[in-house]
Amino acid sequence: MLPCRPTLAGLLPVLLFCCFVFGPSGCYEGLPPTPQIPEGGQPPVFLPPDLPLGTTPQRGLLYFYDDSQYTEYKNEGGRNQIPPETDEARFVRRNSVLSIIGASQAQIIRPDTVDAVLGSVYSNPQLFGFEPAGGRTPGFYEGERVSNATDFMPACMANGNCAESFWVYNHKENKWRRRSFLAGTTTASTSQGGFIWIVRDTAKVRDSDRLTHIPAQYAADALWSVVPGRGLFVHGMTLTAERDNFPEAGSPERQNNPTFVWLAQLKLGARDPNQPIYTTLDQCIDGMWGDFESFPLQLTSTDLQVGDRYVTWTYVKTDADEIRRRVEEGNELEQLRCSGSGVPPLDVPLDSTAFPIFYFSLLARYEVSVEFVYDVLEWRSGSTVVGEYGTPDGLVDVVKLAVRMYVMAPEDDLAQQVDLYLMRGIGPVVQQTGILVFDVSRLREAQVDGVYYPPETFKYAD
Repeated sequence: MLPCRPTLAGLLPVLLFCCFVFGPSGCYEGLPPTPQIPEGGQPPVFLPPDLPLGTTPQRGLLYFYDDSQYTEYKNEGGRNQIPPETDEARFVRRNSVLSIIGASQAQIIRPDTVDAVLGSVYSNPQLFGFEPAGGRTPGFYEGERVSNATDFMPACMANGNCAESFWVYNHKENKWRRRSFLAGTTTASTSQGGFIWIVRDTAKVRDSDRLTHIPAQYAADALWSVVPGRGLFVHGMTLTAERDNFPEAGSPERQNNPTFVWLAQLKLGARDPNQPIYTTLDQCIDGMWGDFESFPLQLTSTDLQVGDRYVTWTYVKTDADEIRRRVEEGNELEQLRCSGSGVPPLDVPLDSTAFPIFYFSLLARYEVSVEFVYDVLEWRSGSTVVGEYGTPDGLVDVVKLAVRMYVMAPEDDLAQQVDLYLMRGIGPVVQQTGILVFDVSRLREAQVDGVYYPPETFKYAD
């Protein structure tokens, strides 16, 4: 147990850093540990006991069931997990539960108490999900395997010789137009080899909503690498937070702006209910760069297999000088959003151990699961197909990755989730983001390594 001290006014970033790391039991009476900041202002490195930074691969098993006795019950209303409560620990896919045919609600909630076979299934710690047995014997099997995960991002990203490439999406039922393109290569301390590409997103809200969406257009970067023999990695990203819009009358509503894997609202500190906009720390650092320290986020390995899961512990670090600028010299909106960060006396240096507030380094856990593979991914609006990704040739063309970000350790909290669909030779085609409110970006057209794919390629319809 580290020594603790009373909190100082304005120590929100330190409290977040320390107590996200240690969890509620890390300090006496909820107070943060006393940090010893080395000269230069770098944050101390705190780790929960026995926590390995980096990526740990795990593999779950699919249970192929006798569909004359059992059926899957799905949570069609969203992506929240269905009990049993041990679903997450046993890798059960979030929207599916196996129970006896004709089960009551109580039997669906705890199917392992209803049937001896299901009790045995749910007691398997490698349980990942369910599939009908079809012509095979019911039991546990490994999921379908797909070679060369790097095929699911443009192949030229692996050699640095990309011709012009871009991807254009709708977002939130066409409320936003989102365009991604390769803005060049760069370097990163977490390089796993190969080229690191800057993938730049530009997002613009439709003109009819410009006055209520703040900002109405913006850009955000992410650093990707495609490493043959290793997989797909992300090395950092612009910290794009969920924001509110401001209708002419009534309460603010979430504007569901496009994001990748940053934080949902209300995940970093409490907001000031007296203010018309969110004042939480995720809003303060909105638009800042988040550098992954020590280890990158691993999305895949060399190959893809349903049931694979990659658990990455890493730090997300922002620029201390920019936080201080926003607090002291920023515009009215920046200062309001950063109001919880406090302002030190002018004669206190940035790296003072007496007032250590102007850094932000968040210890986060990312979990990436290979959930499904598809010959063809159809996107429907009611009974109408409004998007088709892949060709019906019997080969896997699209893979679904479920990306989850957690904060607070060892007792952690889901802070953001993304369902990311990657198409062979194209890259991302669908991205569904959100915890309480979901929004979708869906590819409408693309140009990959100089080859243009018009909307009709994907049977795209608004």
